[in-house]
Amino acid sequence: MVYTIGKARRQTTNNNENDRQESEAITFTLSMADIDDHKRQLTFCSVDAQQNMFCNKTLINSQLKLLQTIEKIYIILKKLEMSGHPDYQLREEHFEIRLQN
Repeated sequence: MVYTIGKARRQTTNNNENDRQESEAITFTLSMADIDDHKRQLTFCSVDAQQNMFCNKTLINSQLKLLQTIEKIYIILKKLEMSGHPDYQLREEHFEIRLQN
C-alpha cells in the first residue's frame, strides 16, 4: 500500500503580496503489517500524550481513523478477491483519502 502525506510550506517575504505556498508530498510504501504496527504505536502515543497536548492528540486520533479506513477498504477488497468475484481479480485500486479539517 502506498501512503502519501501532503505537506504545505508557506514562504513569506517582507512584502505580504509575494507570499507563496508550496506543497510537498512524502510517499511511503507500507504493508498491512506495517500499518498495524503504526496503529499500535499511535494508540500508545495517544494514551501517553499529556492533556495539554490537545493538538497532538487530535492529530494522532485523525491518523488512527485514517488507518482504520484504509484497513477496512483493504479487507473488503481482499474478501472480494478471495471469494472469486470476477471484477476484483488481480485488480489494482487507487483511492484518495483525506483527513477532514
